[in-house]
Amino acid sequence: MPKWHVVSGAIFSLLLVLLFDIGWASACLVFLSSVLIDLDHYVLYFASEKKLHPFDFWDWSIKRNLLWKKFSRRERDLHKRPHFLLHGIEVVLLLWILSLFFGFFFWIFLGFGLHICLDLIDNILFAYHPASKFSQIWTWHRNKKKKKVLR
Repeated sequence: MPKWHVVSGAIFSLLLVLLFDIGWASACLVFLSSVLIDLDHYVLYFASEKKLHPFDFWDWSIKRNLLWKKFSRRERDLHKRPHFLLHGIEVVLLLWILSLFFGFFFWIFLGFGLHICLDLIDNILFAYHPASKFSQIWTWHRNKKKKKVLR
């Protein structure tokens, strides 16, 4: 789904410029944060595979996603969900609090918020539990007695 994050982030940022005259620097920050939030996927790949190659990461991601989509809802409930540390209400709330003191963080907050909203829509469309991308505390608690998804 990366292309949709890029397209949506670009459209959202452009709309902010056109409708609210936020300035191009702020719009770029919104766009970059709406896309670069996915760096936690790459960190998860590196932690799991101990590799850095981007093409291997892409193949690994596609295979895991296809495997996960093959599971029934019942099978998904038996397995651990991945921890995407930047994908959660916890980080979004931290960004919001920081934005109260430093305006710079407001634009990152908007970008992260857009991205997480898109992920929640994706989770709902594919009948995944929406909390898996909404709260990393929930994911950690839920994973305690689950088995790891096979490669």
